[in-house]
Amino acid sequence: MRAQPRNADVVCRVLVLSALIGVLLIVGCGSGTNTSTPPVTYTVGGTVSGLAGSGLVLQDNSGNNLAVSANGPFTFTTALASGTAYSVTVFSQPTSPNQTV
Repeated sequence: MRAQPRNADVVCRVLVLSALIGVLLIVGCGSGTNTSTPPVTYTVGGTVSGLAGSGLVLQDNSGNNLAVSANGPFTFTTALASGTAYSVTVFSQPTSPNQTV
């Protein structure tokens, strides 16, 4: 004849099983750590006006060159992390350098 389990044994087994399932769910969800959030980034841009001639090249942070061929808005292609310093300079003057940047 088999002995019936005591109520305390049943409760203990249910609690252990519940705790194990809870741990597996937390691990399956990444332990609550979100490491895949990309950093906030922004692009640098502005507006060119009064451009005459061709060949104007602007540069952001000594390496992100952008050829500008007409008046109007421009945006550099490289996004910068929020809070990053930037410096826009004229890398190449246009053929008629009477513009103000």
